[in-house]
Amino acid sequence: MKCTATAKSTGEQCGRHALAGARVCKVHGGGAPQVRDAAARAVLEQEARQVWAATTHAPVNDPLTELAALAGEVREWKELLKGMVGDLTSLGYRGMTEQIRHQVALYSDAVKQLTVVLTAIAKLNIDSRLVAIGEQQTALVLAALEAGLDAAEVTDIARHRARSATARHLELVMGGQPA
Repeated sequence: MKCTATAKSTGEQCGRHALAGARVCKVHGGGAPQVRDAAARAVLEQEARQVWAATTHAPVNDPLTELAALAGEVREWKELLKGMVGDLTSLGYRGMTEQIRHQVALYSDAVKQLTVVLTAIAKLNIDSRLVAIGEQQTALVLAALEAGLDAAEVTDIARHRARSATARHLELVMGGQPA
């Protein structure tokens, strides 16, 4: 891509090549740190879009669980960056203020991202919804058990044993929560 700046000497568009990911050449501002950073980010985003476009994307069947998992990923990312920032500042780095500034900015962005995800979870009342889903699934399993016991014409004593065993098994599977 050609530089989009206008040459002062001719009044026409500059003929130099723009930096990859930027709209201007080095002479017309492409050497500035903020332009270099933006250009590098644009190149990285373009590469990511190309990879993303070449992949298939499965639908999200359980958005509540997906959102909870996303919150976990964002939290881990934040904690990783927190440790990196802590390492930089505690080791007394001198002359690397740009690196520290960028890592602090990344950490700050991660905190904001986590806040957004956790706020969405709180607004959606996900914990209660997941519990309700679990209760519905348990009710379906118990209804299926009852239908099977009815079809097999199981006695009341055997029926009670089957219900108790099912409840114990469901509690174990659900991590000790009563079924």
